[in-house]
Amino acid sequence: MNNSLHCSKFYQFLIIFGLGFLSGLPASMYGTTLQAWFTQSGSSLLLISSLSLLNVPFLLRFIWGPVVDQYFNASLGRRKTWLILIQLILLVCIEVMAWSHPSNPETFLLSMGFLLAFFSSIQDLVIDAHRIEFLPKDLFGFGAVVAIYAYRIALLVSGGVALIMAQEFGFAKTYAVLGLFYVLGIFLVFKSPEPKCIRLNDEYDNGPYLDFLKQKNLLIVIGLVIFTKFGEVFVSNTSPMIIPFMMRGLGLSLSYIAYVNKIFGLAAQLLGSAIAAFFVWRFSLLTLLMLFGMLEVVSNGLFILVSMHTQHMPLLWFTVGFENLATGLCSTVLVAYLMNLVNPKYTATQFSLWIMIAIVPKLIAGPIGAYLSTHFGWTFMFVCSTALTICFVFFWWRLKRRESLELPREIKPKMMSFSES
Repeated sequence: MNNSLHCSKFYQFLIIFGLGFLSGLPASMYGTTLQAWFTQSGSSLLLISSLSLLNVPFLLRFIWGPVVDQYFNASLGRRKTWLILIQLILLVCIEVMAWSHPSNPETFLLSMGFLLAFFSSIQDLVIDAHRIEFLPKDLFGFGAVVAIYAYRIALLVSGGVALIMAQEFGFAKTYAVLGLFYVLGIFLVFKSPEPKCIRLNDEYDNGPYLDFLKQKNLLIVIGLVIFTKFGEVFVSNTSPMIIPFMMRGLGLSLSYIAYVNKIFGLAAQLLGSAIAAFFVWRFSLLTLLMLFGMLEVVSNGLFILVSMHTQHMPLLWFTVGFENLATGLCSTVLVAYLMNLVNPKYTATQFSLWIMIAIVPKLIAGPIGAYLSTHFGWTFMFVCSTALTICFVFFWWRLKRRESLELPREIKPKMMSFSES
């Protein structure tokens, strides 16, 4: 019997929430907050946009799946061993960054940002596997919502709140404070139960990859995932291009960006995740991907208008709210969809493979966006992002027509009270 059945549902989701928060905390610190730090220091747009390449470790994190699944301290458990180790390393990385500066020297802070992203990718791999093994399958949808909620709140803290703190106290002190969250994280991991995992056999080295490649209509599903993610990588509050656009394209201050893009934008994402939680219990995930994917297309189109009317702040607020609402809806459904594609025998490796595929658009968005915006302007960049996003419809249509594909069915968990055990 899974260990998660021995604790109340409230305790289950409290753990999922805490780990989701720890997973999301570093994302802005090597992402948009770091981009703002470099932008403020006067770095070039090419360098700033190239920070999106710090997502490369997430692209390759599947390599570490077999290591994480097979090697661990027996007294701590397969997931807790890695969680404790990685959080100690992340704490050190963040505190070292707090003593750095983009120009003293520039390469050192970039190197520390890479290390932060690298170990954060391994932490995410372990946390994703922990969530899938910790929850019964009928709670995957709700678990995805809780994890995404926590992830978004962490982005709010390390993104919006961090920018406000940075304007008042500087980026160095801000990073020093944010790193202390991992002291609490280590305590949480020690107190949480270790989920029971399926025992691995000697064929594990090739098993997860061969099993992954045997999935029906794999290339179509990959295309659907990639082009669905294109809907957010140029325009959401975690986009590598949105901070440079707001600072240089719109001329906004750090604090204004924090309020409109981070705080307001993340609030809209949280609302989107909450609405998605209602729908994933009642409708096909594939149907929801079409509906919410089209909202992403519309949101990219709205940014075309914003780039043409740079002084129209009500339009900016509406667009940011609409886009992040769509991102919250679409990303929540996509995570629930991918969780159902994973073989429980190879949780960490296979889920990391899907995340690798989902990361590809974000990885290339920075260099592509920098080139397009520099040579053709911000409006043309958003026209291209809208065109890329709408391509997901083709893959959705192909997937829908394949009657032989064993699609994950609707997630319809029973309605529950947190007081149940």
